[in-house]
Amino acid sequence: MKRSLGHFSKVSVFYTLYVVFFTALAFILLIIPKVESHLWLNRLNSPFFDKFFFYMTELGNGVFVVIIAVFLMFYRYRYAIGVFATFAISEIITQLIKHLTDLPRPIKYFENIANLHVVEGVKMLSSHSFPSGHSASAFALCLSLAIILKNRWWQVFMFILAITIAYSRVYLSQHFLVDIWAGSAIGTLVCAWYWNYEQKFQWNWLDKSLLSRNHTHNKQNY
Repeated sequence: MKRSLGHFSKVSVFYTLYVVFFTALAFILLIIPKVESHLWLNRLNSPFFDKFFFYMTELGNGVFVVIIAVFLMFYRYRYAIGVFATFAISEIITQLIKHLTDLPRPIKYFENIANLHVVEGVKMLSSHSFPSGHSASAFALCLSLAIILKNRWWQVFMFILAITIAYSRVYLSQHFLVDIWAGSAIGTLVCAWYWNYEQKFQWNWLDKSLLSRNHTHNKQNY
């Protein structure tokens, strides 16, 4: 119990912000139908945000998460494995739900109903809308980095980054608000569970890195 509380206290800023975000968005979803909210948000566009979210959405891509995990191998294996594991678990969960529900994405839902603003160069997807995999990946990655970095201002930054990546999916009409709401919950819950449980692993090699291995190897050769 003390270990669990210790984990949550280290990143309490991120968790507090997330609870506020999750609750507020749940309230919005209850009072505003997803169709109306999407059409309203879709009208809030500009050339600047078209480019901004075009690139921002890539930070929720699995390739970017893997790059971060590889980079962390030079710092500590524990962190690299954590980033990759939370991404992989949340991705498996979202994909299972996606294929079970198989709900249409905005571009398909509004076909012959409304003309959505779309960003040039974005490949528009039509199926498996719920939940958002990018949102799950973004929150799993950003919460993991907040746990690794610990500093409260980094927690705030990572939370804002996660929300921005998630919202990019709505801006680009790849998802509805409810999709990113559910995706963010999956990524956050998986991440919270993993890092709380991960503390039980006390193997020494987890706290080493590729650099420490190379350093040891060089000393032995010397």
